[in-house]
Amino acid sequence: MPKIPVNPSHLPTEETPMDETLTYVAFVRSLVLAENPDKNGLYFLKAKHEVTEPDDYRGKSVMDNYIPIPAEVDPDMDARTRQRVMESGVRLGKLLASAKVSGADDGFETEEVIGKEVRFTIRNEEFNGRMIPRVKDYLL
Repeated sequence: MPKIPVNPSHLPTEETPMDETLTYVAFVRSLVLAENPDKNGLYFLKAKHEVTEPDDYRGKSVMDNYIPIPAEVDPDMDARTRQRVMESGVRLGKLLASAKVSGADDGFETEEVIGKEVRFTIRNEEFNGRMIPRVKDYLL
């Protein structure tokens, strides 16, 4: 078995949290439809972005694990329900606008978003005892 030339006591055990005050530029590396709907019955997308700017964070991955796909607006919905359904698409709308993807009247293909450049802010969230960067908001 090969010997790895690294002293384990010299290795970091946590990554440094990303700066929450910066704007990040990244490429969308994946956009996947979740297998199961959320507790409200809505399906959602999960995105993985690879940071290109600022240089200090180049190559870092930032996830967005909950981008709801809005339900269709039903003409029989009351005004409050219609507004709530339409607003559930804000995050997806901002992602697509940031990526400059317009799609078509009948929708868009997730492949149209892969490789597109997006801009966003982040927040560091604790997950299983460590800080993970997540997309806070997509910028237009």
